[in-house]
Amino acid sequence: MVKLRFHPNVYLLSFSAFFADLGYQIVVGGLSVFIVLILHAPIWVFAVIEAVSYGVGALFAYVGGFLADRYGAKKISIIGNSLIPILSFTGLFRNYAAAGSVYISGWWARNFRSPPRRVLLVESTTAENRTRAFGLLHGLDVGGGVIASILLISLYLLGFSFAVIFIVSIFPLIVSTLLIVATRPTVRESDAPAERKPVEVRTMTGILIATALFGFSYYSIGFPILTEATTVSIAYGLLVYPIFMSVSAAGGFMYSRIRAKREIRQLGLFGYGLAGLGALGILLDILLHGSFAYYYLSVAVLGLGTS
Repeated sequence: MVKLRFHPNVYLLSFSAFFADLGYQIVVGGLSVFIVLILHAPIWVFAVIEAVSYGVGALFAYVGGFLADRYGAKKISIIGNSLIPILSFTGLFRNYAAAGSVYISGWWARNFRSPPRRVLLVESTTAENRTRAFGLLHGLDVGGGVIASILLISLYLLGFSFAVIFIVSIFPLIVSTLLIVATRPTVRESDAPAERKPVEVRTMTGILIATALFGFSYYSIGFPILTEATTVSIAYGLLVYPIFMSVSAAGGFMYSRIRAKREIRQLGLFGYGLAGLGALGILLDILLHGSFAYYYLSVAVLGLGTS
């Protein structure tokens, strides 16, 4: 009998993340093009959709975590994950207000599900293997996004409409939910409460501030997609997404293999620093009317910084 490295729940949840991203990332990658170029909405409409989905979505994440404590992480994870396919119907609407509302509803469900799913993973691991378990989930998560981005541009080049392309995303999302359903209850020993040192508190405060500032400065990858789609063609615009996702996945794998003495310094240099450099490169390419190669290189640097 083969001895598993992790509890079976870890594999189920990790592949659930893989299929979830394989589904909804198809819609995420094509949303800006669909809203602005297909439905002819003003660009600010897409910006509002992104702001509401992410901004109010943070509240749904909090509510999901709260309800998980009250009613159980598995139950709330299943409810949230089963509602994500709502965004798969975004392409069926020809009114951008309706399409945006449908997308936002599905994205809120995704945020609602995320904290309970993390709780399930924590409950299925020990302190010794928890980091590796989260690494496995993240790797499969991003891997699903890479495949989704390739599938998106492939289906578009084959002539399928966005309505059909987005509907395709519903099938892996259903599989994702079934994998959560398949998880089993676990009994986990409580971890000893860690002693908070003043240095650790200051470090955590610094990370929270840096994260907030990064949130203000970073923008949705939908805008670089839309920029290339409007200046060149939709196909070239959609190509931004697989480049971004592939480099992000490769970067995440590379970072996981690097042992840094100062992980905080590594985060600043290879994370926020590269992301800022990539964003600056995109801006300069637009202002100076640079080449495709330089634009895609800047997108790759942005992906590396956000991996």
